[in-house]
Amino acid sequence: MIFRPHLIEAIRRGEKIETRRLVNDNQNSPWGPVCPYKEGRVYKAAPGRAKKGVLRIRLTEDPYQETLGEMDNYAAGREGLDDLVTFQAEWLQINHEWDPDAKVWVVCFTYEGEIEHG
Repeated sequence: MIFRPHLIEAIRRGEKIETRRLVNDNQNSPWGPVCPYKEGRVYKAAPGRAKKGVLRIRLTEDPYQETLGEMDNYAAGREGLDDLVTFQAEWLQINHEWDPDAKVWVVCFTYEGEIEHG
């Protein structure tokens, strides 16, 4: 999974334990109508596109869908951010639009450790 570098640091500190990704119509996308990520499995987290994974995260439950409008300050905190306003600003930088009716995948995880690169 790809995260912004400052959010990788929040994962390391145990502050970021959720991520939200827009649901899309592309059947080949991990964020399409069916999410391939599964509870209990470990995945690599990378600090940007085309970057090597630097740490491992373990999903604590199967991803589920909700709308962006269901976000609140508590959920923003689980995203590793101070509040909903900060989350919305971060979301806009990445996705360029805030639609409260947009469906998102919610992925819950824990930090499992670093990836050793030879």
